[in-house]
This record gives sequence, structure tokens and C-alpha cells, in this order.
Amino acid sequence: MKEPRLSIVIPNYNYGRHFERLARSLYSQTLGMDIVEIILVDDGSTDDSLRQAAHFEELRPLRFEVLSGIHDGRPGNVRNRGLAEARGKFLLCMDPDDLLAPGYLAACLAELDDSDAGLAYTDFVMVEENTPREVALPDYDPQLLASQNILPPTAVMRRSAWERTESYRAGTDYEDWDLWIQFALAGSPFIHIATPLYVHMVHGGNFSFQARKNDARAKALIVLENEKFFSAATRHWARSVFGGESWAIPFPRGIIPGKQHVEKLLEKTG
Repeated sequence: MKEPRLSIVIPNYNYGRHFERLARSLYSQTLGMDIVEIILVDDGSTDDSLRQAAHFEELRPLRFEVLSGIHDGRPGNVRNRGLAEARGKFLLCMDPDDLLAPGYLAACLAELDDSDAGLAYTDFVMVEENTPREVALPDYDPQLLASQNILPPTAVMRRSAWERTESYRAGTDYEDWDLWIQFALAGSPFIHIATPLYVHMVHGGNFSFQARKNDARAKALIVLENEKFFSAATRHWARSVFGGESWAIPFPRGIIPGKQHVEKLLEKTG
């Protein structure tokens, strides 16, 4: 069997009801499934996910595999299991309830083929409480990425760039943000496609949504696991969060404070 150009890893826990819709999304891609492998990683589902997996097999991809195991509960660990089995030159992890516009895969692979970028990401449509909202993302900027997650949860990665990271790490609840910073530290260029080609569903079951409850410590751990990406002041803030120091306030949700913010805070409390 020839090697696939693209590996799509789908982590799943009790989301079998979404498989038919996602399969239709993949079927509509302008990129043929004959160069794609699909790896469904089932995290100990108790619904009919394994039966619903037939929808992906019907797409007749180059390769289709189901990996199943005992429930872990952390999407990053589940994705890593699939990525470890993936054979493609390019890699994509996507949730079962998300959708791709017909040109998503072709656009991302075309950009990666024409560059040395480590990953490609697009603008997207966020759907929360059945209300869609288009999200226009900025071009990659390391200072912006150090303060907030400027990438969507889904991006197409070049395998050789991904291999220079530790993949998804289970420590922080913001697993995708941590991974993008690992790409940046590895010197991998980012490509932004300024067109909404991806639909992301937001609801209480999202792991990232649950992570909001642990925002301060999740952000602090990102800093401490990627210290070279952050200023000394920000590293001091992160250590102080874990030390329970009262001055180390959490800052707004999803925002990591920069050098100036931390220094101003220390002046006020000093």
C-alpha cells in the first residue's frame, strides 16, 4: 500500500451521532480520499460509535483504522495515540462534531506544498448555542501567541515539524495552545489562510470549554513548559500562580500577561 499524503486523526468519546455528518463533510472535499488515511481513536465510548464508524469506511480512503481503548478523558492523549500510528506527510486532528468546507484540505496542503511552513490554519466559523459567528484570525505573531491562542483548534501540520515537538501534553488544559507554542519554539513557520474554511462547535462538552474553570493554572503551566517563549516577568508570574501568591492574579480568561503587565502589577503591590 502506498503511503498517504494526509492523515486525519479523529478523537472520539460518545460522539458517534456526529459521524455521518462529518463523513459527508469529508466526502465533499475537493481533495480526493484516495490519498488520505483516517484514524478514528475511540476513547472507550459507551454509545454506538464503533458501529457508526462505518460512515468513514464508506468514504473508501486509502486506509481506515479504528483504535479503541479504556477511557482516558484527555483529548490530547487520545490524539497522540492516533498520531503515533499516522503515516502521512501531513497531519490533521479534528473533532467529530466539527466540519470542513469543501476546499479546506486542498487549500491547506497547497500552501504547505509551496512553502516550508510547519502548519497551516484558516479562519473559521464558531457555532455556540446554535448561533454562528465568523472568526477572522490574525496572521502569526509570536507576541500575540504568547498572550493568547490565536490559532483555531484544528490546523494541518507538517509531519517533520510535528516530530520536533512533544506532541499534545497532558499537563495543561489548553492542549492545542501549548502545541502551537511548541511549533513556534521549534522554528516552524505558520501559514494563515484568511478564509473561513472550518466550522467549530462550542458547547459544554468541549474539553477547552471545561478548561475555562482552571484558566489561571492552565495558562501558568503553558508558560512553565515553554519558558524560552516567555519573558522573565511572565515566568515569575506563572511560578507565583502555582505558589499561591496573592499578587499573581489570573488576568482575563485566555490571556497570559506580558512583561509590562506583570511589572505594573508588581509596582502596585510592592
